[in-house]
Order: sequence, then structure tokens, then C-alpha cells
Amino acid sequence: MIAFLVKWIWKILQEPDSLWFQLFKGKYMNGVNFFFSKSKGASQFWQGLHRVKHLFKCGGTFKVGNDKNCRFWQDSWLNDVPLKIYYEDLYKMVKNAECSVAECWVEQDWFIDFRRSLSSIEFQRWTLLYDELQHISL
Repeated sequence: MIAFLVKWIWKILQEPDSLWFQLFKGKYMNGVNFFFSKSKGASQFWQGLHRVKHLFKCGGTFKVGNDKNCRFWQDSWLNDVPLKIYYEDLYKMVKNAECSVAECWVEQDWFIDFRRSLSSIEFQRWTLLYDELQHISL
């Protein structure tokens, strides 16, 4: 059953123009992508998808496109692990831990909004991350 549900998450990401997806989108997604959607009060099937979405993400990485569907800190898209693990010190200071990759790409450059000014060591860490990001453009 778990494999079946994970396969449906794959289909959701791969077939956004299909009629069945449009029905799900209209009923459950409220203008956000699947990973940001809510499952409370939804069908058992939709709730099941949300119960296994961590398994889908655990085994998958995102390919950068316009990346409105990929979360900057939470998803694996730049490295083999989410940035919240690789750059845990910076992650603890961000204002929006749920921001998408697209939301961090501002006017053709990378921007992260931190809750406070960075110390010199934290700034060095940000510089390391920023250097990694320079190879990526949306």
C-alpha cells in the first residue's frame, strides 16, 4: 500500500495537465503545490498521500526548473541531503523555513532572509552556500 501511495505522488508531480490531477488540484490544493497542501478534512486517499510524502522525499531529489514545488531548506535539490541538515546553523536563523527555491531566487540572484545579522563565522557559512548556489539559475 505504501508503494502505491508513493507512486501516486510521483504521478502528481509528473502529470500536472491530466484531468485527474486538475480534480485533485481544485479540491485539495488551494493554489499551492502538493507538498504545501493540507490533508485535514480531506479524503482518506489524500491523507494517505500526506502520510507517506516524507518517504517520497527521502528517496528522491529535485531537478531545478522554475522550482515553485521544491522547498529551499527542506528538500534535496542542491546536495544529496536537504540544506537544513547540511547548513543547520543557517537554517536555524531563517525567517521562512518553508520557502520554495523560487522564492529565494530574487531578481536573478539568491536571497535568504535571516532573523538577525550574521556573525562573521555565520557569514562565512552563508558565503559557502552562496558559492554553491552560483551554479544554479532558474
